[in-house]
This record gives sequence, structure tokens and C-alpha cells, in this order.
Amino acid sequence: LGNISIRALLIFIDVYETQNFSVVARREGISASQVSRVIHQMEDVLGQQLFYRNTRAIIPTESGHLFIRYARAMTGSMEEARRELNERTLEPSGMVRINAPVFFGQRHVAPALPGLTERYPKLSIELTLTDDYIDPHREPADVIFRIGVLTDSAFHARVFGQQFYHLAASPDYIRRHGMLG
Repeated sequence: LGNISIRALLIFIDVYETQNFSVVARREGISASQVSRVIHQMEDVLGQQLFYRNTRAIIPTESGHLFIRYARAMTGSMEEARRELNERTLEPSGMVRINAPVFFGQRHVAPALPGLTERYPKLSIELTLTDDYIDPHREPADVIFRIGVLTDSAFHARVFGQQFYHLAASPDYIRRHGMLG
């Protein structure tokens, strides 16, 4: 079975409804012969004549009447999928798996989550806090926070800030063990 494009289905639906190649051609910004060619190609792929044609009329055949239901269902499903995908880009939804080191996650990530889920109620968040090495290829995580240098260039990373380490000792420790050197 050959391919039938969504555009060809839309042209078929338009021809079915208007029963006029010229009207469809004007709407699509193409020639009537191109509309006719699209219909012929579709008929070849389906192995069925979809329209009776003569100099005065274009009339759907029984196969055309049957196929219109499927064409409308397919284009309707595509439109519904497009609409749903657009809605997802407008409002984030679904599960987001976040992995972070324990202290960093407790201090910086976890406090931000209630505000995030309040702002995006269709979003579910699974937070895993671990100091173990995480293999991003094997662990199911959408966002991984790590402190250090990115070792795999296949991943996208963003620097959030710098981490500074301090070595501190109490006066009693210094008296007993000497100044840290």
C-alpha cells in the first residue's frame, strides 16, 4: 500500500464536500489539474475510483462515500493530536523525574517543588535524592542535578552556580592537633 499524505486527505475531503476541483484549487492555491492529480494518485493507492467525473460534475462513488468516513476520522485524529500536543506545550503535564545529590536536593530542589506543582497542577514530580553515581543512560530521570564537570558531551548541561568548599576547625581541635596546613 502506498502513502497518502494528510494534505491529500484534506484535498479529498474538500473535493467530496464541494464536488468541484476548481473551488478546491483556489482554496489550496494550486491548479485544478493538480487537485485532479492528487485524487488520481489516491485512487491508484487505494485501488478504487472515488469520484465519477464528467465535464459537468464530480460525484462521489460508493467507495468515495465509504472512504470519506475514514478520511475525516484520520484528519480529525491528526487535528486532535496536534491540539493536544499544543496544549502540552502551553501547560506542562505528565511525570518529571528529578535526581539530585542529597544535601543539594534538600536545600535547593525540594523547597521549589510545591510552587512548581501549584503553578502546573498537571505536572507530577518524582524526586530521588542520592549521592551515588547516576548513569543517565540507565536511570530513568528527566533532570539530573550533579556537582562537578560534565563528562559526557551527549548531554545538555547548564551551570547554576559555583560550589565553594571550606575547611573549618574548632579552636579546641586546633589546640589539640595544631593549625591545619
